[in-house]
Amino acid sequence: MRKYFIFFCVIYLFLYINSVFAQQGFKIIDYDFTKYPEITSYFYQFDNQGVPVKILTTSDFVVRDNGLNVSNLQSVVCSNDNLNSQLSVTLCFDLALSNFGGAAGNFETGRKLAKVIAARMMTGEVSLTSFDIRTYLNREFTDTLSEIVSEINQFKPSDGSLFDVPFLNEPAGAFKIVERGKYKKVIVFITDCSGSIQDDEILNLAKSNNVVIYSLVIGKKAPEKLIILSKSTGGWSLDNIEFSSDFNLIANIIRAHALGHKPCILKWTNDYSCLDEHKIDVIIPAKNLRDSIDFNFQNLNKSLLDADPRFIGFSSVDIGKSKKLSLTLTAKNKDVFIKSISIKEPFKITEGNVTDFNLTQNSNLNITIEYTPLDSFIVFAELIVESDVCIQTPVYITGGFPNIRPKEKTIKVIHPNGGEVLIIGDTTSVDWIGLLPK
Repeated sequence: MRKYFIFFCVIYLFLYINSVFAQQGFKIIDYDFTKYPEITSYFYQFDNQGVPVKILTTSDFVVRDNGLNVSNLQSVVCSNDNLNSQLSVTLCFDLALSNFGGAAGNFETGRKLAKVIAARMMTGEVSLTSFDIRTYLNREFTDTLSEIVSEINQFKPSDGSLFDVPFLNEPAGAFKIVERGKYKKVIVFITDCSGSIQDDEILNLAKSNNVVIYSLVIGKKAPEKLIILSKSTGGWSLDNIEFSSDFNLIANIIRAHALGHKPCILKWTNDYSCLDEHKIDVIIPAKNLRDSIDFNFQNLNKSLLDADPRFIGFSSVDIGKSKKLSLTLTAKNKDVFIKSISIKEPFKITEGNVTDFNLTQNSNLNITIEYTPLDSFIVFAELIVESDVCIQTPVYITGGFPNIRPKEKTIKVIHPNGGEVLIIGDTTSVDWIGLLPK
């Protein structure tokens, strides 16, 4: 009976380990938009055995910006790397993971994640530490997964923890334990980021001991200090991890990155957009894989259609007579395609009334407007330019005798116009277009 039980346990662990491998995946781990519209993304793609895929071309990808396909995919580069053969990984588990974050709670999320990472790292050796306001050595380095899983199963939640404790405190600080490893030294830090962190001291210890730190934050956004700390050691960080997250993919990324597999690099140029907020979807259709990134970039080079002057006042013109005044439209930063230009009566365009016209960058379009009053009432109109421009300077036009009320109400309040929340003591401006009554 004992032999059957041992055989069952061995088979279970074999299936458990292989379940980590048997899933393809794709994850963007970093990106750079500082050269916008050129975007650079850094990613891993894995096959069904959890091995990084390195043979890729731009034709394998579809990139969408705010739902629209990007036409200019420049390059995808995957380097051949000098790899470490094995790793010595110290898992460092926060026992005070708050009991929030979905039905399972953050503690169970962290526990499950730790098991999957331990299984993926068993081609080398793994040790296990935990912490609250103290540090605990749960298991010295071992290549036997069941010993690590057994200890993880015995974890009990604590009421609180300190951020620096797992790295700096005795008797089981992570640096002290990982020093005993035989291979490249890696710390995987599982936490919910409570408390402050002495990042400079931890970074110095990591560099002096050649230790790479990977930080996995459960249910929260990682503080900037922790992100920088992980990256500065040569590691990586991931936050907002939930019970439904793809733990196999997370474990594969950490293992590949720690072994020396550099992420592949995909570059593309975003098509022109008037939007500052971007949701980028990167898709590998043949594998049914995708990931997305979001960023906000204030593009100061958006197309602009400027007007000079921005206001034309015809003032008093005798009934039956006409008067003409001109303005100039200038395309700035980019060509502007003008579909049509219009204005309501009693004004009309006598020069520059173009349709389907491409106004090239820094070029001018002269427009002449004629005013022929039908009565003495003050009138108001806006020059309507239908185009593909991002930013257009409005042009307002008035005519009529002063002190004679307009026949039609033209006031339109721009701000506030509903939906604003003002509290006691707030002040706000009132913006409008149109003619004020006398």
